[in-house]
Amino acid sequence: MNKTVLFVALLSATSARADDALPRYDVAALCTAASGALGNSAFARSACQDQEQESYDRLKQRWAGLPDEVRSTCQKVSSWTGPGSYFVLGACVDVELEARSRAATSFRY
Repeated sequence: MNKTVLFVALLSATSARADDALPRYDVAALCTAASGALGNSAFARSACQDQEQESYDRLKQRWAGLPDEVRSTCQKVSSWTGPGSYFVLGACVDVELEARSRAATSFRY
């Protein structure tokens, strides 16, 4: 019985940590599609990959400390691009955190 409890506890801990992990997006597919829209521009592909890498590196440092609701909402938003985008994910996180920091005010007539 103790082995079963330990197994379930370890499985739960592993699942929780997986949820905290930064999502994995197919940056190559995203940037190929983006550059294809511009006539397969090598510059566009390279710029896209650089932008995605910078966004990923920034998110990697702060992802685990973000509120669950922000991570969930922004993962959905970032997937609207198809394969997902770290740039879109990071922009969403910034906007969501900014909105949370502002005091809620009533609409004024």
